[in-house]
Amino acid sequence: MIDKILEIINEYKMNQLLGDSRFVNKMVIVLVDYYDLHKYLDRVDVISSNSTKNGSRYNSFNKHLIINLSEDYDLKKSLEMKDNYYRWYNLELTATILHEVEHIIQEKYKKEHPHDFESKITERCDILPSGYNIKERIKNYITFRKYARCHDIVPIERMANYNANNTLEEIIDGLDSHTTLDKSVIKSYRSYFDERKAKQLLAGYELRGNYTNSPTMEYLNLIKKDENISIPRELSPEKRLYLGLSLTRDEYHDFSKDMSR
Repeated sequence: MIDKILEIINEYKMNQLLGDSRFVNKMVIVLVDYYDLHKYLDRVDVISSNSTKNGSRYNSFNKHLIINLSEDYDLKKSLEMKDNYYRWYNLELTATILHEVEHIIQEKYKKEHPHDFESKITERCDILPSGYNIKERIKNYITFRKYARCHDIVPIERMANYNANNTLEEIIDGLDSHTTLDKSVIKSYRSYFDERKAKQLLAGYELRGNYTNSPTMEYLNLIKKDENISIPRELSPEKRLYLGLSLTRDEYHDFSKDMSR
């Protein structure tokens, strides 16, 4: 999979092209084939809109993926890369695609493993589509406002960020191995995306004595869906970070150090 993604990124770099609908569709085909997501995706639309209401997203109810080419990418940073402007911009677009496809993977996992703790968390983050009665729609609107305000601590967003960042690291490692890029450029890529990864994965965490809070449980409490949740005891620190659960003081400091290197 990584090799196929690299082929697309390098093709667009060689032809000095910014990612377009063809780029998005080629990427999505690679990911859908690799993760066997065909049952969960019926339609892909590529748009270009500066409206905050038209961000990239996946709707599990109608199996519809939308990728917005006008996301707020760091174009200033892209321009600083000069000769690598196209590759930099297309890496940003790739990161967006990876993130949204992770939501499709979550839907598949939830259906195939309905009793898993991760699936139960994902299920509680679902937002109703329009068409329900007015009481449900008002409740849904309030939930969506809370969702948008707390985006990076929403469990399904945290998990999508976690996995998409891991895949992006593999892609950057592949650029290091399969291109003649200057090592300083690769270092710049890693530094930039690692900084963003740290902000995303540690979002919502606060040390409170010898433990941190749980951003996930706080979000579920905010939307009143935290009742009757039994958290498995034997979860690794990495799994708890992935799920947004409480960490010990030492674990929190270790993750903070690892992500700041």
